[in-house]
Amino acid sequence: MTNIIFRRALAADYPEILALHRKNLVSNLSELEQQNGFLSIDFKDDFHLAAINENLAVMVAVQEKLLVG
Repeated sequence: MTNIIFRRALAADYPEILALHRKNLVSNLSELEQQNGFLSIDFKDDFHLAAINENLAVMVAVQEKLLVG
């Protein structure tokens, strides 16, 4: 098993973050999947994500160059 690296998101990460985010939206999950948690707000583009990252920080988990969280 490889290590997972946690770091602040880069602008280049935004497309992958948004894809993972949308995958976990309540509207895209079955009732069974929702029992494990879900997201309720959809970021329409990376503008809001960039603002959050600039003002607070968006952290990502990267494993073998793949954004996993």
